[in-house]
Amino acid sequence: MARARSVTMSSERLGVIAKIDVVEASDGMVMPVDFKKGKRPHVAAGAYEPERVQVCVQAMIPRGPMRYGAVTPTG
Repeated sequence: MARARSVTMSSERLGVIAKIDVVEASDGMVMPVDFKKGKRPHVAAGAYEPERVQVCVQAMIPRGPMRYGAVTPTG
């Protein structure tokens, strides 16, 4: 698996620029990984809505196959 840290990507189509903590690539698929400090929030979805939206937008930037993103607490 290939891994790149602190990757800046943009999309004119979506009108966004994103700085992604880690991008992992394997078998022709890429996955954005977002790290958050502190304890994991006690919500059913595992992450607060703004963090989930952020990772979803990051996953929409590249054209082609992309796996679901991940929000990972680091505290």
